[in-house]
Amino acid sequence: MKLRKIAIALVSLTLLVTGCSNTQNSESSENSDISYHVCVEYPTYKTIDELGDKADIIIKGYMTKSKVIDLNSASTSEGHFSIYTYYTIKITQAIKGKYQINDTVEMRQLGGEVNGEKLTSEGSIDFKMSPQNEYVFFLREYPCEMLNPYQGCYEYNSESSEFTSLVAQNPIIPTVSELIRLKEKYKK
Repeated sequence: MKLRKIAIALVSLTLLVTGCSNTQNSESSENSDISYHVCVEYPTYKTIDELGDKADIIIKGYMTKSKVIDLNSASTSEGHFSIYTYYTIKITQAIKGKYQINDTVEMRQLGGEVNGEKLTSEGSIDFKMSPQNEYVFFLREYPCEMLNPYQGCYEYNSESSEFTSLVAQNPIIPTVSELIRLKEKYKK
């Protein structure tokens, strides 16, 4: 009886493994798209001053171009999380850091698609590429990235002179007067 249970368990395991195995040939799997989604934990900030103090760079500007780069071209079958989208930002206002008006800065964001491999990250922002769409960024300097995707960027509405958060989870929304105050605070 015990031997019969062992035999049934082995047959069941064999069927399960065979049923779940990938039967595609290597040529078709090489041509198929691969997608990964990652969730990354970032520090969050309670006040605009805390956010400003942690940022190396605070700027207002618009996106001029983007490019996707795979920093690790030697992908493994487990996947890798080194695909970044690099955005060039034309600065219209410098609040903190070494940059000035009309400078450009390259900022990276985790995620993008390259060679059929797509990486998405929780909180990634799909930026509008237009001078009419300005954003305020709270960035760390190296590598130049938002402090976090939830609180590192705000869209600016020039008609109302107000900022809006690009994600719902953000409890902090700066005002124009707060940014003026931050600029005075970080003046060299």
